[in-house]
Amino acid sequence: MRKSSPIAFAIMMVLALVMTGACSGTKSEPSQEPIRVNAEQLRWAYHRNEEAADAKYRGKVLEVTGVIYRMGKDTSDIPFILLTDGSENLSVGVLCSFDKSYEDQLPLLNKWQTLTVWGRCDGKLYENVLLKNCSLSNPLPSTSEPTSSTSE
Repeated sequence: MRKSSPIAFAIMMVLALVMTGACSGTKSEPSQEPIRVNAEQLRWAYHRNEEAADAKYRGKVLEVTGVIYRMGKDTSDIPFILLTDGSENLSVGVLCSFDKSYEDQLPLLNKWQTLTVWGRCDGKLYENVLLKNCSLSNPLPSTSEPTSSTSE
Protein backbone atom coordinates (compact mmCIF):
# COMPACT_ATOMS: atom_id res chain seq x y z
CA MET A 1 0.00 0.00 0.00
CA ARG A 2 1.42 3.36 -1.02
CA LYS A 3 1.72 6.12 1.57
CA SER A 4 0.48 9.55 0.55
CA SER A 5 2.97 12.35 0.75
CA PRO A 6 2.54 15.07 3.39
CA ILE A 7 2.41 17.71 0.64
CA ALA A 8 -0.42 15.93 -1.19
CA PHE A 9 -2.29 15.53 2.09
CA ALA A 10 -1.85 19.22 2.94
CA ILE A 11 -3.09 20.26 -0.50
CA MET A 12 -6.13 18.01 -0.13
CA MET A 13 -6.93 19.49 3.30
CA VAL A 14 -6.63 23.06 2.02
CA LEU A 15 -8.88 22.31 -0.95
CA ALA A 16 -11.44 20.66 1.30
CA LEU A 17 -11.59 23.64 3.66
CA VAL A 18 -11.66 26.25 0.90
CA MET A 19 -14.27 24.43 -1.19
CA THR A 20 -16.63 24.01 1.76
CA GLY A 21 -16.54 27.64 2.78
CA ALA A 22 -14.92 26.88 6.11
CA CYS A 23 -13.96 30.52 6.41
CA SER A 24 -17.46 31.58 7.35
CA GLY A 25 -17.36 32.86 10.86
CA THR A 26 -20.15 31.37 12.95
CA LYS A 27 -19.64 28.47 15.32
CA SER A 28 -22.01 25.52 15.40
CA GLU A 29 -23.68 25.69 18.74
CA PRO A 30 -26.81 23.64 18.40
CA SER A 31 -30.16 25.10 19.40
CA GLN A 32 -31.44 21.53 19.50
CA GLU A 33 -29.80 18.24 20.37
CA PRO A 34 -27.04 17.37 17.89
CA ILE A 35 -26.84 13.95 16.26
CA ARG A 36 -24.23 12.00 18.23
CA VAL A 37 -21.90 9.79 16.20
CA ASN A 38 -18.28 8.70 16.39
CA ALA A 39 -15.81 9.59 13.64
CA GLU A 40 -15.49 6.06 12.31
CA GLN A 41 -19.27 5.50 12.13
CA LEU A 42 -19.69 8.78 10.23
CA ARG A 43 -16.82 8.07 7.83
CA TRP A 44 -18.06 4.53 7.23
CA ALA A 45 -21.66 5.72 6.59
CA TYR A 46 -20.35 8.01 3.83
CA HIS A 47 -18.03 5.31 2.48
CA ARG A 48 -20.88 2.76 2.21
CA ASN A 49 -23.60 5.01 0.78
CA GLU A 50 -22.89 8.72 0.30
CA GLU A 51 -26.45 9.52 -0.79
CA ALA A 52 -28.03 7.92 2.29
CA ALA A 53 -25.44 9.52 4.59
CA ASP A 54 -26.10 12.95 3.05
CA ALA A 55 -29.82 12.49 3.69
CA LYS A 56 -29.16 11.62 7.32
CA TYR A 57 -26.30 14.01 8.22
CA ARG A 58 -25.69 16.79 5.66
CA GLY A 59 -26.65 20.26 6.92
CA LYS A 60 -27.27 18.97 10.44
CA VAL A 61 -25.33 19.70 13.60
CA LEU A 62 -23.37 16.66 14.73
CA GLU A 63 -21.54 15.84 17.92
CA VAL A 64 -18.60 13.76 16.72
CA THR A 65 -16.12 11.92 18.92
CA GLY A 66 -12.86 10.65 17.50
CA VAL A 67 -9.11 10.52 17.92
CA ILE A 68 -6.99 13.44 16.73
CA TYR A 69 -4.84 12.28 13.83
CA ARG A 70 -3.72 15.64 12.48
CA MET A 71 -4.03 19.34 13.39
CA GLY A 72 -3.02 22.43 11.47
CA LYS A 73 -4.09 25.50 9.57
CA ASP A 74 -4.96 25.86 5.93
CA THR A 75 -3.51 28.53 3.64
CA SER A 76 -6.26 30.92 4.79
CA ASP A 77 -5.04 30.41 8.37
CA ILE A 78 -8.19 28.51 9.34
CA PRO A 79 -7.52 25.89 12.05
CA PHE A 80 -8.56 22.28 11.42
CA ILE A 81 -8.42 18.88 13.10
CA LEU A 82 -8.72 15.50 11.41
CA LEU A 83 -10.54 13.00 13.64
CA THR A 84 -10.18 9.27 12.95
CA ASP A 85 -10.80 5.98 14.72
CA GLY A 86 -7.26 6.05 16.12
CA SER A 87 -5.64 3.65 13.65
CA GLU A 88 -2.10 4.76 12.90
CA ASN A 89 -2.40 3.81 9.24
CA LEU A 90 -5.74 5.56 8.64
CA SER A 91 -5.32 9.15 7.47
CA VAL A 92 -8.95 9.66 6.45
CA GLY A 93 -11.81 10.53 8.72
CA VAL A 94 -13.73 13.64 9.73
CA LEU A 95 -12.13 16.97 8.82
CA CYS A 96 -13.25 19.60 11.35
CA SER A 97 -12.69 23.30 10.59
CA PHE A 98 -12.77 25.86 13.40
CA ASP A 99 -13.26 29.59 13.73
CA LYS A 100 -10.04 31.55 14.28
CA SER A 101 -11.16 32.16 17.88
CA TYR A 102 -9.98 28.59 18.59
CA GLU A 103 -6.40 29.12 17.41
CA ASP A 104 -5.15 29.53 21.01
CA GLN A 105 -7.01 26.46 22.31
CA LEU A 106 -6.30 23.90 19.59
CA PRO A 107 -2.50 23.80 20.10
CA LEU A 108 -3.21 22.59 23.66
CA LEU A 109 -4.61 19.37 22.20
CA ASN A 110 -2.45 16.34 21.41
CA LYS A 111 -2.26 13.87 18.56
CA TRP A 112 -4.02 10.61 19.51
CA GLN A 113 -6.17 12.42 22.09
CA THR A 114 -9.88 11.56 22.07
CA LEU A 115 -11.94 14.66 21.35
CA THR A 116 -15.61 15.54 20.90
CA VAL A 117 -16.62 18.43 18.66
CA TRP A 118 -19.84 19.98 17.39
CA GLY A 119 -20.05 21.00 13.78
CA ARG A 120 -22.37 21.24 10.79
CA CYS A 121 -21.89 18.36 8.35
CA ASP A 122 -21.06 19.46 4.82
CA GLY A 123 -20.92 16.05 3.18
CA LYS A 124 -17.86 14.30 1.83
CA LEU A 125 -14.92 15.52 -0.21
CA TYR A 126 -12.51 12.87 -1.46
CA GLU A 127 -12.29 10.44 1.45
CA ASN A 128 -13.03 12.83 4.34
CA VAL A 129 -16.36 13.84 5.84
CA LEU A 130 -16.43 17.60 6.38
CA LEU A 131 -17.62 19.39 9.50
CA LYS A 132 -17.53 23.16 9.38
CA ASN A 133 -17.84 25.91 11.97
CA CYS A 134 -16.84 23.47 14.69
CA SER A 135 -16.68 24.09 18.40
CA LEU A 136 -15.28 22.00 21.22
CA SER A 137 -17.91 20.04 23.10
CA ASN A 138 -16.01 20.53 26.36
CA PRO A 139 -14.11 23.83 26.33
CA LEU A 140 -10.51 23.62 27.46
CA PRO A 141 -9.54 25.30 30.72
CA SER A 142 -8.11 28.79 30.45
CA THR A 143 -4.35 29.05 30.11
CA SER A 144 -4.28 32.10 32.37
CA GLU A 145 -3.47 31.90 36.07
CA PRO A 146 -6.40 30.73 38.19
CA THR A 147 -8.03 33.33 40.35
CA SER A 148 -8.92 32.58 43.91
CA SER A 149 -12.59 32.43 44.66
CA THR A 150 -14.33 32.97 47.90
CA SER A 151 -17.29 30.91 48.98
CA GLU A 152 -20.46 32.67 49.96
